[in-house]
Amino acid sequence: MPTVYTLWRGDVQLGRFTERHPVLGDGDRVVGSSGLLELAVASHELSSVRQTHGPAWPPFSSALIEIPIEPIRFGPDGNRVGKPREVALLEPMSEEQSRDLPDDRILRVKEENGRVLETRSVMLQQIVIPDGVPLFGIHRARGLSEEEREVWSVTFVSRSR
Repeated sequence: MPTVYTLWRGDVQLGRFTERHPVLGDGDRVVGSSGLLELAVASHELSSVRQTHGPAWPPFSSALIEIPIEPIRFGPDGNRVGKPREVALLEPMSEEQSRDLPDDRILRVKEENGRVLETRSVMLQQIVIPDGVPLFGIHRARGLSEEEREVWSVTFVSRSR
């Protein structure tokens, strides 16, 4: 039976998701989970972000940082649109960037019993499928219903797995 999780930002529950795919680490060891969020809040209250703990060696920090990410968008042919990821040079973080996020912005994953999972990284990403794009192929691949044109994907990597 698939595991069900809830996603929280501070004290606000953003929704729940059922594990659709495990996240695999070295040696195909399960280190996290991925699923589609059933919203408990309005979509406009969310943004696509990745929150991750920085490396614990200088000049970086072990602080929890938030990085905005682009939503996944599909074009009229049903293929993903947008620029492929580019390689970028790492730059030292400013003092402001290296501070932990305020508690009310931290994304937390909880198990059904309410236990908060210790995570290394949590990603919340919008998936947008415009009107006119045939849904069947995209939806079958992602496990979506035919009516859904905007969904939110959650992926986390646990510290304890």
